[in-house]
Amino acid sequence: MTIDLGEIAEAERPRQRRHARPLRPAGPALAVLLLLAAVLLGPSNPAQRLVGTEVVQPPGYDSAAVVGEVLLAVTAEARGGGVASSTPELAAFRLPELTRLWQTALPAGTAIPGIVGDAVQVDDVLLVTMLVADPEMQSCTTWALAVEDGRTLWCDAGSYAVTSGGALLSHTFDGTRPTIAALDPRTGVARWSQPASENLPMYVRSGDGRVATYLVSWPDGRLEMRDAHTGEQLASRAGLHHDPGFSLVQGDLLLLNGVVGVDGELHGGLRAYGLVDLEPRWSLSPEAAPLMSGNSPPAGCDHRPCYFTGGSGVVALDPRTGAQLWSDERWRSVRLAGDRLLLSADWFGEAGASGARTVLADADGTPIGDLEPWRLLHGGLRPGEQVVAVRPIAGNRILVADLASGDDPRPLGVLTESVNDCQWIIGGVSCRRLDGGRSLLVLPR
Repeated sequence: MTIDLGEIAEAERPRQRRHARPLRPAGPALAVLLLLAAVLLGPSNPAQRLVGTEVVQPPGYDSAAVVGEVLLAVTAEARGGGVASSTPELAAFRLPELTRLWQTALPAGTAIPGIVGDAVQVDDVLLVTMLVADPEMQSCTTWALAVEDGRTLWCDAGSYAVTSGGALLSHTFDGTRPTIAALDPRTGVARWSQPASENLPMYVRSGDGRVATYLVSWPDGRLEMRDAHTGEQLASRAGLHHDPGFSLVQGDLLLLNGVVGVDGELHGGLRAYGLVDLEPRWSLSPEAAPLMSGNSPPAGCDHRPCYFTGGSGVVALDPRTGAQLWSDERWRSVRLAGDRLLLSADWFGEAGASGARTVLADADGTPIGDLEPWRLLHGGLRPGEQVVAVRPIAGNRILVADLASGDDPRPLGVLTESVNDCQWIIGGVSCRRLDGGRSLLVLPR
């Protein structure tokens, strides 16, 4: 079997590289060969056993998400941008045997473009957010359902974020008075509420994915850090005029990309502030600052370089000073893979589908080997996060692996009778089957 993960020619080293080193031997290629052998012959090392569970999506359903031990699926007529011909339904199936637990109706016209918008369980409440065909025509886009029987406990327009204390943060704007509130997940009643800006808050999540603190950006340039459990103000700084659409939290930094001038226009530039105290760390001029790309968000910044992508390709910055470490115009996407990087010539998630080149590289941007057969689907923005990728193997099968360790891919599972038309869903990977259905690899969370 041919493995397209080889060495890189000397002429293809990244630009702005100061010190040349000999290329490593084809260690990554050997690792992938061993990975394929483990899948085809059965892993001898218990640590290399497949952790994912393959299930076939029930017929008649066109969208899926996995929450705990439950598969959520939406009937096929719910998919699309038009009004459904019949009332769409959301069903819950127990994994892995796919025993149907309950089924509940959704508003006619609900549209799911491939996946449920969001789904999370908070105690005995299942919170499901849908993407609807016409939000202005829907009174509900988020449902709080009883886990045991699917009863609707309450529903509302908008989306929510779960706090570390188990509440639901809600940002609402009725045209006159924006508010942010913490809701009880079972009743939807506010535990507390406060005035807020029209701008969406920036959430700061802890290791379990729940919101610990959040940032409120006011039109007068004031920025506040608040506790997500109580709403208490933790830090504040004035004079930070910026465009919230070009700002984000990364590592222990708040990055404001773009400065709004007195003329109201966005003039570029990049400023970094400490996430806890909002104290300034460093800033770059509009000429020197990279532009963030909404299609491929930055990675790193947590005790390692900040990797940005934009019109100048990939740019690596020192998170302590903002100094540029290296850049390479060939790449449009970057993800972390242990102490190394995954660089792609296409947007993350599309690599491999259009034949775009993807490589494994050192942290300084030096390519080590091609990853042409792999298509990257999910993860790799933060240290230690899984990088889920897929590739076809013999016998109409799809191999799913975690590339986060760089040199030593970890097999997650194999989908049978499937083609390389795959997407990440909440809790796993979904690939199209030869018979037109979908196979799902359910991954532990």
